[in-house]
This record gives sequence, structure tokens and C-alpha cells, in this order.
Amino acid sequence: MEEGDPIGAARRFREEIGLLGAVLVGAALRLDQIREQIVLDDEWHALHAILRFGYGRILTHFGWTDVCIPLAVFDKVVADTVGLSEMWMRLPVLAAGIGSLLVLPLILRTWLGRPATTSFAWLLAISPLHVFFSRYARPYAISLLLVMVGGLAFARWWEDGRPKWKALGVGSFVLAPYFHLSALPVVLATIGLGLIEAVASRRRHPGRPQEVVRLAAAVAVGLAVLVGLPIAVDHAALAYKAGRARLGVEVAEGGLALMAGAARPPLLGALFVLALTGGLVLARERPRLLALLATMALAGPAAILVTRPVSVDAPIVAARYSLAVLPVGLLLVAVALARAERWLRARIRAWPPGTLTALAVAGLFISGPLPRVLARPNNWTNHGWFQYAYGPAPLDWRCPPEVPRFYRELARLPPERLRLLEAPWWHASENVYFPCYQRVHRQYMAIGFVAPRERAASASALPRAAELPLLAPGAPFRFRNFVHVSDEDGLRRRAIRYVVFHRSLEAEMGVDSPDYQVDIAPWIADYRSHYGAPVYEDGALVVFDVGRLRGVQGAP
Repeated sequence: MEEGDPIGAARRFREEIGLLGAVLVGAALRLDQIREQIVLDDEWHALHAILRFGYGRILTHFGWTDVCIPLAVFDKVVADTVGLSEMWMRLPVLAAGIGSLLVLPLILRTWLGRPATTSFAWLLAISPLHVFFSRYARPYAISLLLVMVGGLAFARWWEDGRPKWKALGVGSFVLAPYFHLSALPVVLATIGLGLIEAVASRRRHPGRPQEVVRLAAAVAVGLAVLVGLPIAVDHAALAYKAGRARLGVEVAEGGLALMAGAARPPLLGALFVLALTGGLVLARERPRLLALLATMALAGPAAILVTRPVSVDAPIVAARYSLAVLPVGLLLVAVALARAERWLRARIRAWPPGTLTALAVAGLFISGPLPRVLARPNNWTNHGWFQYAYGPAPLDWRCPPEVPRFYRELARLPPERLRLLEAPWWHASENVYFPCYQRVHRQYMAIGFVAPRERAASASALPRAAELPLLAPGAPFRFRNFVHVSDEDGLRRRAIRYVVFHRSLEAEMGVDSPDYQVDIAPWIADYRSHYGAPVYEDGALVVFDVGRLRGVQGAP
């Protein structure tokens, strides 16, 4: 068929509708309510780094909180130029997460064909864990994409010897650990497998061992340049984290449930059977590819068993440190679905193509956590209440037995009618009940900063650890969902109707910690003089209607 033939182009487009549909659906899931998401938990690691340190310090230290050096530098450059916001922080991981849905299936297509790789794209598109890491301003989605591209490019170079695949493999293998060191075991294991196979096949390919050694040397030089200096300067921070976790069967079970996107035993059993079937198919038809994928998938869990890093006894941490298991497992399931689909179509002529994948994707989506996570409104989709476990038991993860009456009264209104500003807060998921409250009142939320004016407005005097100097000269921070309670323009721009002061965050959340001890009495007094009597007051909350005069609609 001649190049530029419109009939051929239309046919190729029809053939790719399934893949394009997966990319579009996956992008929609990853972008849903994304502007409303409140930056919390580990997303603050980069913010603390760019607040406290210059570029030199950031480039040479991982820190005690595993700061991602390239993302922190990116955030600091943005803050120093156009102003940092939630969307700027999440842009790199969103691009990597959405890009994975297209890049990985296309690279794999040369081995597995269109049906299996399209099925893989759909399974990855609706994977709750991949959706989570694609929306979370931490480097896991980026390092996962890079290390998978590196391994697959290495395999392509092994087969056809084209320099472009070698260059792509080396670049990806160097950058993946730079974004997060958990990718390093995968890189080392993959190159080690290549060396073993090169030595074993040296009679047929006598120059192959030297070629792999040169590739390994190029990766080592790149890693020495990017990662070597921070490791040398900040090795104590890494050493501190090693050997501190207690591992048990429950960690593996929880991590696998997160990877599968479900916790119900029948679903987990079905996915296991499908993955095993896909593995058997590859063992017969693509044994070298299966060996590569298995090596990449097992490298992370093996490294966890050896190093036992701090906090890895939490399933979500174990999952992110062994994240290569996710695409490998989904790919094996996709291979099994494609093979079963081919078997059915050979026997039932009217069988619609892609039916098994559609049924599997629909079943996993409906039975998984995504409908609950993406229910509207939800400013907390990255909160541990939604993401740290998918089983039925943790669905009310650390929620209080009773919700303040004010929120129950708000529930009488239609959902998504107005916006609350909650003040003060703490940025860690532990014992922060705001997502539980939102599930009751169904209104939008934002966070109110309460540092004294002089500290919030100073570029040199930092506010409390969970706040930013939003009023600093030059406006380095332009966050949509953070508003200082003294910022009347900010309250107006965000259409805040109610400012909810929590008298004692420490008592309300049941936490004995100085992080939760904030004296907000001066701000309550200031609001009384400025806005009049509160519209609601009890032992826990004092609520002011700051939108009444501006005509913001909705009231309990």
C-alpha cells in the first residue's frame, strides 16, 4: 500500500482505537479532580527542601526524607520563576503516568502483538496503584517508566543491535535510580542477567560479553555522575534507613493486593491464575522476554528482603519499592486474556474482539477502590484513607466514631455547592480526619494556614512545618488549595464560604504531638472582630461565614 494512502491510514487508525481508548480513559482517571487535590504526606519532602536549601545542597543530598533531587530542582526552578503550584508539582508524574500507557505497550508490541499489548494498556490504565502514583508528586511513576523502558530497550538492542536501543537503555538505566534509588536493584539485576546470557552464548556471539560490559560501564559512569556525589555526601541518611523494618507475610499480602487493585480472594485468585497462564505462554513462546521480566519484577522484593529499609513493613511502601512487579504482573494477565480471546474467536466466529479484556477491565474497576476514590467531591484522593489498603476492613481507615454536627448539617445541601477552609492542619495522613468529614458533608475543602502574619509574609522566617510562606515577596508559591486565613483576596478568589477553625487539633485528632499544637485563639478573636459572631460553635469547631457578604451561595 502506498505511503499516504487515506484508506490505509483509516484502517491503521481503526486498529489502534483500542490502544487510544485505553490512553484516553487512563488520562481521564489520572486527571479527574486533579486541580482540587491537596498536597500532603511525602509530597511535602520537596517543599521542605526548596524552602530550606539552595540548589547546591539539594543537588548533593537525598536527606532523611528521600528527597527526589531532580523533582526538587524542578520545583525550585518553577518557584523561582513562574511560581510553584499543585499542578506544576504534579506535571512530571502525570506526564510519566499517562505516557506509560502508550510507550510501554508500543515497545512490547514487537514481541507480543497488538491484542496483548492493547489489553495490557487497558489493565494499566485502570490500575488503582498506577493511577495513584501518576497523581502523586513523588518520583515513583517516573522511575518505573524509565526502568521499564531501559529493560525493554536493552532487550531490543540485544536482538537487533541497533544503537538507538542501546542509547535509550543506557539513558533510562541512569535516570531511573536518579529519580528514586529503588530502581537501582532492577537496573543491576537486568544488566547482570545480560552478562550471564552473554557469557553463556559467547560461542555464537563472541563479541557480546564485551558489548554488555561496555554498556554496563556507560551506566556505571552515568550513575557515578548523577548519584555518586549524593551517596558520598549523604551516605549516613541512607545507612540510617537500612535494616529497620520487620517483614512478615502480611506485608507481601498487602503489597500484592495493592498491585492487583483488589483485596477480594476470588478476584485475587482469578488474577493469579491468569498471570500464571500468561507466564506459561511466554515460557513457551518468548522465554528470553519472560526471563527479563521476571528478573526485573523480582529484583525489588529481593532488595527489600536484604536491606529491610525503614517503613517497608507498610504494604504501600513495600509496593512502591518493588513497583516493577505491577506492569509485569498486568502484562502476564494481558497475555493470558489475549490468548483466551484468540481461542474463543477460533471457535465462535461472532465473538467480538476484545470482549474478555473489556469484561476483565470492567470487573476490576467496579470491584476495586477507584469508584470510591474518585467519588465527587474528593480533595484527598492521595490520602492514606483511600490508598494504603484496598480491603473491606480498612475502608474507614482511622476515622473518628463521631463527626462534628456542623458537617452533618452541611450534608443537607446538594453536594459540591460550596467550599470550606479548614484551619489549622497537619500534612501527614496519620490522624487527619478531614477526608472523613468530607465524605459526610460532600462539599469542597481547602486548607487554611495560620502562622502569624509576620512569619507568613517573610521570605526568611519560615512558617510552621505544614505551611508555606504564601505571602512572601515575589510570590514563589501559587497554590490553589492553600490560603492563609488573613488573605482576604485569597478567600475571595477561591470562593470560600466558611472558615472552620479547629480549637484543638491535637485533642480532635487524638494525637499527643507538638505538630498538632497550634494556638488559634488570636485568629478566632480576629475573625470575630472582622466577620462578626460565628455561625457555628461547639467544643471542637468555630465556624465563620466569610462568603455571605460576597454572595457565595449555600448555607446549612
